[in-house]
Amino acid sequence: MQGSAGRSPHGPNIAPDAPGAERAGYGAVVLERRLRDALARLNLALPASTFDDSLPQAGLAGPAIQAADAFRDQVRSLMAQATAGAAESRVLAGIRGRLLPKLISGDIRVRDAERLMGETA
Repeated sequence: MQGSAGRSPHGPNIAPDAPGAERAGYGAVVLERRLRDALARLNLALPASTFDDSLPQAGLAGPAIQAADAFRDQVRSLMAQATAGAAESRVLAGIRGRLLPKLISGDIRVRDAERLMGETA
């Protein structure tokens, strides 16, 4: 299933707690609206309501609630780590941006930079 620009949607953008949520919970592994739309596009001769009636009867399989909850918790943990890593990267890039020109120009030496960084930490 792909987004409107021909790309798959970014997971957090369609998560249950997101403004653009496309599923009721993480246990809903099938994006039913997208599936119905795709089936309607592939079966132009059938009325769209055909799929409204047949999808619930199809018995779409999904993971057990416990497995979906465990996956959600794991993803949240990984997202928190990624967010923290991105913040740390921005801080380090800022430090590099301030120190590198001074090191290159000879305004400060490495031992001076180390001392300055120790004072700000």
